[in-house]
Amino acid sequence: MTEVPSRELRNNTRDLIMRANKGETIVITVDGIPMAELQPVSTKRRWVPKAELEHIFFSIDRGLIDELNEGLLTMAELDQRSDAMWDGTK
Repeated sequence: MTEVPSRELRNNTRDLIMRANKGETIVITVDGIPMAELQPVSTKRRWVPKAELEHIFFSIDRGLIDELNEGLLTMAELDQRSDAMWDGTK
């Protein structure tokens, strides 16, 4: 981490930005007191493209999905239950 006075930032802005872009963190000081940091912008994505999300979602362990679905009733089984009220007549 490099410390530079605000005057150097004013006089060499482009150079300091280029250094930060290469990964260096530069602390800007005023009267010798650290006031701000100049560092590269994070390249971490803030969103996931739809195709990638679908790939992640649909690549879930098929065995796990089968196990989760194993205990669920089918729609036909739900319709035959004595407390089924799909059409409001039961």
